[in-house]
Amino acid sequence: MDLNFNELRELVAALSQTDVAELTLKSAEFELTLRKSSAVGTASLPPVAAAPAPPSQPVAAPADIP
Repeated sequence: MDLNFNELRELVAALSQTDVAELTLKSAEFELTLRKSSAVGTASLPPVAAAPAPPSQPVAAPADIP
């Protein structure tokens, strides 16, 4: 089974228009599982680490106004 990018995109679009929560395609070469985000509970999602914020530039102190 060969899927090109356009066919995969059409499959994802078709899945989004149905009430199917999960779809798995298997062949000898690959296995593809598509899940709607609403079908996945937040407890089952792996933790996501946020990238560290870049170091901020020091803020200059305000000048004294006479």
